[in-house]
Amino acid sequence: MKNILLIVLSLFATVVFAQEIAWEKDFKTAIDRAAKEQKPMMFLLSKHGCRWCVHFEKNTLSDPRVITMLNENFISYVGFASEGGFPRELLTGGTPATWFISPQKVPMFQPIMGSMEPNDYLKALNIVLEQVKKDN
Repeated sequence: MKNILLIVLSLFATVVFAQEIAWEKDFKTAIDRAAKEQKPMMFLLSKHGCRWCVHFEKNTLSDPRVITMLNENFISYVGFASEGGFPRELLTGGTPATWFISPQKVPMFQPIMGSMEPNDYLKALNIVLEQVKKDN
């Protein structure tokens, strides 16, 4: 019995700690999937070597609550300023920048600029979901 409990706890820990955001491979795939599934797209503009991008990734985007919220309710894509592959209108002067795009391919709000703490980011995600419900 003790061995079974250890196995179950080990599997649970593996699932919980191995959880990560389901990033789409490119912008077009993400926007098409968002339209198909009628979910908002979360587009994160990042930059290699940006300390606030790293902080945001390690602090907020690794929080299990944020991961679950994004994976269940959004289509997520991260693009890097130096690599392109996304509409130029989404390029901002600073990073990280989080854009939310409706299934109709229109940015819903101005981007959230900078790193946010998990609780504040969850509040922002809930605001986006409330707006999507109003729009539908």
